[in-house]
Amino acid sequence: MATNEMLVAWMNDAHALEKGIVETLETQVEAASDHPEVKRGIEEHLEATKTHVRLVEECLETLGEKPSTVKEGMATITSKAQGMMMGGAKDKLVKSALNDYSTEHMEI
Repeated sequence: MATNEMLVAWMNDAHALEKGIVETLETQVEAASDHPEVKRGIEEHLEATKTHVRLVEECLETLGEKPSTVKEGMATITSKAQGMMMGGAKDKLVKSALNDYSTEHMEI
């Protein structure tokens, strides 16, 4: 694989990951409605993640590429599946925080 193709593939992976995180965080904001401080922290994380999405899109555009709709779709499915697995868990916010923590390390 040519270097540019590999970079585009990695950028598409990053874009899909960030888009999936946006969807997850949007759900978590709703779940944290009874916990204003937690909600505020999730909203800050959400805004930072939206910025990451935009920055990766700009990088792809600079390379003459567009985000992969296939990878983005897979990220959406994964995000939805994670939300369904949480279901009606009583400790949903704690489980979400643990999931977010591991996702941040995956991003790094």
